[in-house]
Amino acid sequence: MLIAGLLLTSGVVVLVVQTPGYLRGGFDGKFWAQPLEDQLDQIAARNKEWWWLAAWSVVGVSLMTGGLTSLAALLGGAGQPGLAFAGLGIYMVAMAAWVFGLAVSHGSMSSAAKRKAETGDTPSWVAPLGSAAYVAEATWVIGANLAYVIAGFAILASGLLPAWAGWASIGVGGSLALLVLATKFGFPQMSDLVPFVLGIAAIREAL
Repeated sequence: MLIAGLLLTSGVVVLVVQTPGYLRGGFDGKFWAQPLEDQLDQIAARNKEWWWLAAWSVVGVSLMTGGLTSLAALLGGAGQPGLAFAGLGIYMVAMAAWVFGLAVSHGSMSSAAKRKAETGDTPSWVAPLGSAAYVAEATWVIGANLAYVIAGFAILASGLLPAWAGWASIGVGGSLALLVLATKFGFPQMSDLVPFVLGIAAIREAL
């Protein structure tokens, strides 16, 4: 239980600490609102920072995923294998979308930025891939939060964690998933809140 809690909280902490790096690097809301050509120029100028941010994202999500996998195993052992592993399965599918989105947003845009810096031309393929990355990130937020809803029901049914953790997982996860579905807008950090709550609950339960 303690390991699951530590993995969940440390993963979220890494992702939260990493977020200001996007702001310091100028990769904020204004960055995404500007024309694609200007985005590529900025990435070319700060390419090392662009890749470091991606690396920290991988570390944070990997830790968080380890914590959720551990928690699913504990929930399965507490009599809720169906709910636990259904939620984990949805989360893994969503994470595959996140991996695709990260690879496209950092890999393809970095490659396009380098080409534009060398030739002055913006590759025709980068805009469609950017749109695909946006859809992938929205899929990640929706899928991950739906997985948290299922985990919340497993927590309530098993009693493994306090009831407030289960209700928080259902309420917050469901609200964020519905918000993204309704507005068609989401950002990856919207998948971090529930794991942090579950991590705190697991640590408190273990100590």
